Amino acid sequence: MMDSLSNSRLRAVSIAVVLAAISSLISATQPVVLRSVVGPLITESSLSPVSLVVNFLYNYGLALVVGILLLYLSGRGVAYFDVRPLTRRGVGYAVAGVLIRLVAEVGIEIANSLFGLTTSGSDSVALILSGGTATIAAGFLLIVFFAVPAEELFYRNIIQKRLEEGFPSSVAVVLAATLFALSHVPTYYSSNPILMASPFASNLVGGLVYGSVYARTKNIAPAVLAHALYNTIGFGLAVV
Repeated sequence: MMDSLSNSRLRAVSIAVVLAAISSLISATQPVVLRSVVGPLITESSLSPVSLVVNFLYNYGLALVVGILLLYLSGRGVAYFDVRPLTRRGVGYAVAGVLIRLVAEVGIEIANSLFGLTTSGSDSVALILSGGTATIAAGFLLIVFFAVPAEELFYRNIIQKRLEEGFPSSVAVVLAATLFALSHVPTYYSSNPILMASPFASNLVGGLVYGSVYARTKNIAPAVLAHALYNTIGFGLAVV
């Protein structure tokens, strides 16, 4: 029985790591691949609405497609997704999750100030904001209504749920959140690890929060709502 449990956990971790690695590889190769395929749509200084769509489809859509293919290959299919209407309880968990993450982000910023830490970061939002009104609107809609659901389905409803087949729910949340944070490293990579500490911590907290919301509700909708609300707040602050 112990051997069976060990094998189940090994399979769960292996699948989760492979999926997260594929997502990270997609993110890391995005600039090169897209400039090779649709170079005229991509500029160094700004993004057009069309190029944004291409970027988001490649970065988020491709990873989700890989995850769905794995579900079909394993005989699970899209029925594996826990997509149900939001309930009052689910909304409550989502709002609580957003508040927890906001408090955590304040804590991270205080730590940065106390220890004099600087951070590396992704310039994607800055590029979106440099593209004008149409690009800003397209960027916001793509983030909230495409990127967020795609990420939650991929990391929580596929990776985390698969990990739960071999581990307790709390362990699965931590493992999935860690993979979520690691997979974002290509977007803010720096040769100085200290510069990556803050964005890594931020993504780890996000993964823990959204993963906990999903684990509590067994419905991906509240996790999507929490993620979307947080990103809306962040995007709004960046705009103003």
